[in-house]
Amino acid sequence: MGAMRRIAVAATVGTLAGVLLASAYLFAPRAGISLSPALIMVIAAATAFGSAVSVMLLSFGRAAEKTGPAGIMTMQLKRAASLVEKFPGRDGALDLTVRADQKIDQLEVVKNPDSYKAKDITVRLKGGGSGKFNPIDLVQLFRSLNQQPGFIHLLLLDKNDEYIGYLPGFAAKREFTTGNAESAVAKYLVRVFEDDSQSAMLPLIDGAGKFDIISDEAKVSDVLAKMAGGFRRLVVLKNGYHRRPVGLVNFNDLMMGTIKGVAPASLDQPTGSLPIGAYR
Repeated sequence: MGAMRRIAVAATVGTLAGVLLASAYLFAPRAGISLSPALIMVIAAATAFGSAVSVMLLSFGRAAEKTGPAGIMTMQLKRAASLVEKFPGRDGALDLTVRADQKIDQLEVVKNPDSYKAKDITVRLKGGGSGKFNPIDLVQLFRSLNQQPGFIHLLLLDKNDEYIGYLPGFAAKREFTTGNAESAVAKYLVRVFEDDSQSAMLPLIDGAGKFDIISDEAKVSDVLAKMAGGFRRLVVLKNGYHRRPVGLVNFNDLMMGTIKGVAPASLDQPTGSLPIGAYR
């Protein structure tokens, strides 16, 4: 099927879906059927998500025509670097590991915040050790990071350095710096270190849980299949090992990457062209 024909089919399907939704809302009461506003919102959200997936499929198809017989759908993630947000960020990024027994006010990023204004920042909270994280200390950390435009990734690691959770920097700033910050830290961070099954709550605040993962050896088609199943963000693991989280792929950036076209590249290559605070 040619590119123009695919676009025509997608446009027709999208238009029909919108017409059906509007017709249901307008004419259902005449047939004695009551549609609640909540139900209408659910249907609309489902239609919007389906349309977005359709656009992504069209983009994949167009990119596949440009990348040879195998196409982008069979490309491994480790070769599609433009679809993956690499940890810790651009060259010169701050990759900060914080343990429960560390004094937050002694961290350089807290003591000398102006020195890090132009850097991407990834924070790795590591569990285990002699104690557990204190919500008060973590709130102090996040309020300091709230002033850093380059704070883009928060990774949660257990005592064995295995990945158990993820939050984008903007979500950590939003959830852990307000009036009820200590309660939010206890709910979404401290509990995860006590029981990593609690990481299933992290997608509720734009994060990813322990099992929201994909190997860098997986194909782009595998990413699409997972996201069609409801995953919005997936942490990319080197060779599928939980001890080696190397980046993140999320729905919005995946769509933008496929619309613009994907240049094959290795995840081992530096991402020097990314703007400060990218992927927010």
